[in-house]
Amino acid sequence: MTDLRERIRLLDRLEPPDVWPEAERRRPGTRGMHPRFRRGAAAVVALAVAVAGFAAAVRAFTAGTKLTPGQSPLPPMANGPIWALGAGGEAGSLIYSIDPQTGEKTPMWSDGRNPDFPEFDVAPELIAADSDYLFSPDGSRVSFSGYVGDGDCCTEIFVMNADGSGLVQVTHDNAYASFPSWSPDGTELVYSSYRGDEYTPGCLGSSLCPSDLYAIDVDGTHQRRLTDDPADESMPSWSTDGETIAFRTGSGSSGGALSTMNADGTGLKELLVGPGRWMLFPRWSPDGSRILFLGESDKGSVGLWVTVADGTGTRQIIDTDADSPSGLPAIWSPDGTEVAYEKIVDGEAELWVARADGTDERRLATLPRYGMAPLAWRPVPPSSPTISPGPEARGIVTVPVSAYPNSVLVAEGSVWVSGGTEEAGAGDLVRLDPTTGDVIARIAMQGLPTWEVGGGGMAPALGSIWVVGDDREGAILQRVDPVSNELSDVIPVLPDSNADDVWADAGGIWILASPRHGGAHADVVRIDPLTHEARQPVRIEATWAHWIFGAGGSIWVLGDAPNASGGVVINTLYRIDPSSGAVSTITLPGYSWKPVVDGDTVWLLADTDVVRLDASTGTLDQPIDASAVCCTGSFVGDGAGGIWVSGVYDRHQATISHISSAGEVDAVGSIPGGQVEDWSGVDSTFDPATSSLWIVHYQDSVSRIQLTPASEPVASPS
Repeated sequence: MTDLRERIRLLDRLEPPDVWPEAERRRPGTRGMHPRFRRGAAAVVALAVAVAGFAAAVRAFTAGTKLTPGQSPLPPMANGPIWALGAGGEAGSLIYSIDPQTGEKTPMWSDGRNPDFPEFDVAPELIAADSDYLFSPDGSRVSFSGYVGDGDCCTEIFVMNADGSGLVQVTHDNAYASFPSWSPDGTELVYSSYRGDEYTPGCLGSSLCPSDLYAIDVDGTHQRRLTDDPADESMPSWSTDGETIAFRTGSGSSGGALSTMNADGTGLKELLVGPGRWMLFPRWSPDGSRILFLGESDKGSVGLWVTVADGTGTRQIIDTDADSPSGLPAIWSPDGTEVAYEKIVDGEAELWVARADGTDERRLATLPRYGMAPLAWRPVPPSSPTISPGPEARGIVTVPVSAYPNSVLVAEGSVWVSGGTEEAGAGDLVRLDPTTGDVIARIAMQGLPTWEVGGGGMAPALGSIWVVGDDREGAILQRVDPVSNELSDVIPVLPDSNADDVWADAGGIWILASPRHGGAHADVVRIDPLTHEARQPVRIEATWAHWIFGAGGSIWVLGDAPNASGGVVINTLYRIDPSSGAVSTITLPGYSWKPVVDGDTVWLLADTDVVRLDASTGTLDQPIDASAVCCTGSFVGDGAGGIWVSGVYDRHQATISHISSAGEVDAVGSIPGGQVEDWSGVDSTFDPATSSLWIVHYQDSVSRIQLTPASEPVASPS
């Protein structure tokens, strides 16, 4: 068989295509791949998962339902097996199912060209033309492009069940269709189609064979054209809310760009120009917040890149060490916590997996002499662990406090609520009995924080309650004596600044402050509790930061990225060495809100997930789906190393979940619609002594909600 390089020599008069190195390696009649690892077909996992009922339930749920931007019609999915390609090209195509945890390989299908692998079922009709397999959102079906007719013409879009049965041809374009992507409800496909007469095997997805985008119902009806211009539009990916399609664009010698458009083909815009020579295989993350793609790395090899959905925050997360693209994408795990990709090690392609931020890379599977790379990652319904019903909320008491309460704390045998009064600049600290909710004392303060999202601005230490605030000169620290219920000291902290939050430990009182008049930074000041002496401030290059806490021998600040611009995205932890003042950073997954501290363990709310940080090592565990919602729900420690998380979705829908100290969701319950208002607020805390959740509302009051098992009676509060 004539090598494609001979054919390429006849095309020298063309401008260099954007994926020329990829096309140079491919061979007519085969699915070209890396020189050490020819691109081949995909196949179907033999291990069938019973998802038919689940898929039917999803379709019933989504029927007639209008999705809001960012909303997926599916519940969160778990990670099933990874389909992987072994060998390819002249060595034949071998399809494996790979366990994503152990790396165990299960033989599936082959094209029958390699006699060294008799354990594979021979199924050439299931071999994809462009290795472009993609599971439906519920994991029950698979789409791909396959050869039809004789010779190299043509390729059409096919759909089959996940067990390889029910193969159906969807398109009949008599052209070169490729790269199908599912709509989030599983009823439509968007795909690339090249309808010119200059086809060369391996040219799809490049300016050699410029394609346009089409959409079609999965049953083959209602085909419509979405783009119509000379440039290449290919490799589409449908967002999880169904509103947007991301795709690769390129023309002439362009290295390609990432573009988006509305699902009906309107609103086309260029989102991002590709780094270096390539911009390939954009893939929406399962939560719809990010796009993964292949681009040229800092070293000139193939890199994995991630960008935020609006094209900002673009960064390389992994270098694969491949000198040029193999024609296979990097793929998200169905739960969005990991990515799978091909990595070149000692000249051979291997299947690797890493966390979604590019850390914790690990080799998952290899095929010596032939190589191996991922094709698709199957979503499966999450397992149903034994979870106890959520607690009942009984004995709800609403207590009038300040006009504008903003923070709550349990300490010194009482509940403390801070808030502003109707008089501008004034505020008070209200002390409540934790059992009855009665007001014990009301203490006038010189100043209090006024934000709705951020640290509480109060901390207990050394037998006192420490409260930050502001006066005319700047940030102040106030000490309240719980014995006398009086404001004992007012300590100047930093002039011309606003106090944001406070943390107290054996090393001192730590105040987070921000400049009043410009300045894209925050300051951390340590106050000696005995002498009231203020140390030299430590500068944090965050433009927005309202949390400070201590854990693992360090002081931590939660805020946006260093020197960030645009909207507020809370995704960075600043770690301060208390001795030297040295500052380092940790980037968090997603948008993170409010920490819960328990010794060296810190719980962080990230989007709808909960992430646990080991503060002594600075490492993050895998996210835990707790159906949380920022920022009106509760996120509080339970006093035993675990946390309570409530998600308030609207005035009629809310949930309460418990995560144990082992990181397991062990209780989930629904909050009755009539109680949702009691669960909504700006701050909350949990009192283990009375099993009560205290929630500060936007105005006038705080609610005490006693959490008890349904079978346990509750005494009526006074």
